[in-house]
Amino acid sequence: MRPRRFDASHGMGAPPSRPLFRGDASGRVLMGAFALVVLAFAASATLVGRRLGSVSNRSRDISVRAMPHILELATLRQDLHQVESDLDLMVDGQTAHLRDIKDRIDALDAQAIAYAAESGESPGADTWRQASTSIASTVRGARRVLTLWSRDDETDARETLDHIVRPAASIADTALGRLVQASASEGIDAARGIEAIRAGATYLSIALDASCAVLSAFLAVFALGAIRRHTRFIETRADELEQFATRVAHDLQGPLQPVALVLQSARKRLSEGDPSRGVFDCAIRSVSRLTFLIQDLLAFARAGGSPEPGMSASVRAGVDAALEEASGPATTAGIEVKGEAPADLVVACSRGVLASLLSNLVRNAVKYMGDAPVRDVIVAARRCGGRVRIEVRDTGPGLSPGAEAQVFDPYVRADRTGQPGLGLGLATVKRLTEAHGGAVGVQSSAAGCAFWFELPEGSIGSRRAPQAARPQRCSTTPL
Repeated sequence: MRPRRFDASHGMGAPPSRPLFRGDASGRVLMGAFALVVLAFAASATLVGRRLGSVSNRSRDISVRAMPHILELATLRQDLHQVESDLDLMVDGQTAHLRDIKDRIDALDAQAIAYAAESGESPGADTWRQASTSIASTVRGARRVLTLWSRDDETDARETLDHIVRPAASIADTALGRLVQASASEGIDAARGIEAIRAGATYLSIALDASCAVLSAFLAVFALGAIRRHTRFIETRADELEQFATRVAHDLQGPLQPVALVLQSARKRLSEGDPSRGVFDCAIRSVSRLTFLIQDLLAFARAGGSPEPGMSASVRAGVDAALEEASGPATTAGIEVKGEAPADLVVACSRGVLASLLSNLVRNAVKYMGDAPVRDVIVAARRCGGRVRIEVRDTGPGLSPGAEAQVFDPYVRADRTGQPGLGLGLATVKRLTEAHGGAVGVQSSAAGCAFWFELPEGSIGSRRAPQAARPQRCSTTPL
């Protein structure tokens, strides 16, 4: 059964928790500023998109209307001049290209009709009607000149050319020139409009980007202040928790020590066959368990603090101390505890931290051995990529299926032997290890468990703090 969570804030005089923000004003300001940043970005994207649409329309006016019209009108003027010049040469007696003159007149007529169909009721329609009428008169007059020339009526052909074709061609040329100027002006206006839109979009984009930058800076400053307040709050709470846990542990352990002495003294006065010895043995074990639970709570509360920089500890000395500590309970339970570590292996933490880590793991291995026929606990250590990996392997029943992921969480117990406890030992191991830049893990099977932890490698006499970077992870191959 999972133990109930110990709430140190009730009935123990613990200071009440404080909220991160004083009221909801700061949260509203933060959310409002964030919303303004999002709106500024959205507005910038929307307005720039609309301006780009306007630019596309103006560009289409240039590419679809102005430039094609200019080219078509220029071609009409060129063909008009060419027809007039060819007729003049023909009347003067140069008839070598008579068929070309007929084809050019037909092409001029067809081109004028096609342009009228494409332009429709565009700006300058009145001017185009004047030009179209004059082109039609020029085409009719040119065809009459050809007819008269073919009848050898040179005098009437010359008069038709001078009095009908030339005046009509002149009027058409003037009108077409005005249309070319109008189309060019339309293109210039569109280009100026594009430039104005581009300048406006640039200024608008700069303004919106500046607004976003100001709001983002405000958010950054506000968030930094909130983080600092939260950090101070966490540090204060950690200090308060450590002081509270120390006070509670002292207050609870103080009365337990004389109780244990009295029980042990009274038991010694009893004879070997006295049935009361069993009662005293039970009471002494209960006091011992309570003492361990109090110590676990104290270590767990203190594990949330920051590591002391520049500390180092010998792994061999730590392993030897943990084995010596566990030898009594192990011998009583018929368990062989053994281990070894290289003499020069050092971890970057204090001796007390290393002792707590090893003690928790070795004590757990002994405690939860159960009824396993093979009863061994083996401690091993090795160097690996700038880290030291220490493993405690037992031959017990192993963890419950699926318990590996939660076994290091506070108040989680995956015990299959029915042993008492709060489920804080492994949580303490994890907190202490990660606070020193290390990692923890477990491998479980029916043949037993292998709990391990890794710490940065240290050096004797060095005062460097443990590095926060995570070097190469050690192999999961058993030690």
